[in-house]
Amino acid sequence: MNTILQKYRTIGVVGVLIALLTTLTSEEAEAQFRNSYFVPYSSVSLGVGTSSYYGDMAPYGRPFRSTFGLMRWNATANYTRHFTNRLAARASFTWARITGDDYWMNAKKGDTYQFARNLHFRNDLKEFALTGIYKLIPDSRSYDRRPQISPYVFAGIAAVAHNPMARVPDLEGEQWVKLQPLGTEGQGSPNYAKPYSLVQLAIPLGFGVRYKINPRFDVAAEGGFRFTSTDYLDDVAGNYPDPNVLNDDLARAMSNRTA
Repeated sequence: MNTILQKYRTIGVVGVLIALLTTLTSEEAEAQFRNSYFVPYSSVSLGVGTSSYYGDMAPYGRPFRSTFGLMRWNATANYTRHFTNRLAARASFTWARITGDDYWMNAKKGDTYQFARNLHFRNDLKEFALTGIYKLIPDSRSYDRRPQISPYVFAGIAAVAHNPMARVPDLEGEQWVKLQPLGTEGQGSPNYAKPYSLVQLAIPLGFGVRYKINPRFDVAAEGGFRFTSTDYLDDVAGNYPDPNVLNDDLARAMSNRTA
C-alpha cells in the first residue's frame, strides 16, 4: 500500500463563477476619488465545477486518465475584497468530492500490482480557504471601469475536513463505510501509527480569468491545485498490517481487498 506524495486537484474550482460586485457608499467613494487613485470594492460569488484526485490510485504518470476519468463535482461560495488595482483577498468555502479506483484505472492492465490490490475510495472535502489574488491586468480607478477580461493568479492556505469511505465487499447494493475508524493500516494499535486526523491543512494554488458582463456582474473560470498535508485522502499511505491487530472482520475486509 505504498503511495506517493498526494494532493487533490480541482479543475475549474469555480468552473462557472458568477460574481456580484459592490462598492463603497457614494460619500465614501467620492472621498476615495479625491484622496486615492483606486476605490476599493467587494464581490460575492457562487460557482460549480469538477474535482479530480492525484495520488496512489490516480498516478501523475497517467495525467489524462487520472484527470478526466474519475472527475466529480464541487461547489463554492466566495467573498472577495479588492484592496488595490492589482491585489485582492478572498475567503471561500468549497465542497468537493474526489474518488479513486484501482480496478477502473488498471482494468486494461490486469497484471499490475494496483489492479491486484483492488482498492477504491471516495471522499467529500469541505474546505475553508483564505487566498491572496494578484490581477495580471490592473483594475482601473473604480470597479465599474475594470477591464473586460481580467486574468489572475491566487495562492493561500486552507483547512480541509475529509472522511474517506469505501464500499463493503460481497454485499448486494452499495453500502459505504468510513475507513478512518477501522484503522485499515493498523492505526491506533500497539506499534502502529496513531489514527490520522480528519482535518488537515492545504495550500491552494491556481489561476483564473474573469469576464465583465456588465458594471455589476462578472463570470469567471478558474482552475487550481490543493497540495495537502496528509497522505490519507484515500486511506492509503503505508503497508498492510498484521490482520490480527485489526478489531473485526469488517476492518480486515476493508484493509486487504485483494480477494
